[in-house]
Amino acid sequence: MSILNSIQEAEANSVALKAEATEEVRILLEKNKVEIEKKVASLYNTAEDNMRQMNANTDIVVSNTEKKINDSYAEAIKALQTQAYFAMDKVVDDVVKKVMQI
Repeated sequence: MSILNSIQEAEANSVALKAEATEEVRILLEKNKVEIEKKVASLYNTAEDNMRQMNANTDIVVSNTEKKINDSYAEAIKALQTQAYFAMDKVVDDVVKKVMQI
């Protein structure tokens, strides 16, 4: 075997090894792409779940706060009504006394 044949054979082996390595890299990249897409989808789903939970928690807090405010207003209205009825009774008594004096 001549030196030229040996060089040509080595070159052919090199080209074959390069093609094989390129194919292995392509396969690994494709596999990594699929795995990364799965991880991204999982992270996205987790983020959506977290967002739904935060929205639900926010709705609960808003509802509870709204109830507290409404209860507070109801108490204030009741207190004002009580004062108004007391004042009305007093005014009626005063009017009746003045009418009786006349």
